[in-house]
Amino acid sequence: PLDPRARFNLANERLAAGDAEEASALYREARRDATDDVELRYAASYNLGLAAVARADALEVSKPQEALGFLHEAADWFREAAAMRPDEDDPRHNLDVALRRAISGCDVLIVNGIVARR
Repeated sequence: PLDPRARFNLANERLAAGDAEEASALYREARRDATDDVELRYAASYNLGLAAVARADALEVSKPQEALGFLHEAADWFREAAAMRPDEDDPRHNLDVALRRAISGCDVLIVNGIVARR
């Protein structure tokens, strides 16, 4: 079995190769097993957000409701990363972008009659 840092590095490779689903699984494992490595837990949380955005991007046209779910997941991961490092700008910026995209995605689903307005 790979140690958490090796899994994290493999996840980065998988994400760069376009396999966001496999990358997400590896980031989760790395994060789970990096109990004492605060830096790795932060990086894995942040990159889980990036992987969720990549999954949303892949489904935006064909399955917009699923894409919306991944944008919400991304927001959750970026929110967690921002809480872990309050002075870091990137997680907050990506949280803002993910939430704006989710709102826009909801609007598109409502306009197209895919979901009802509440």
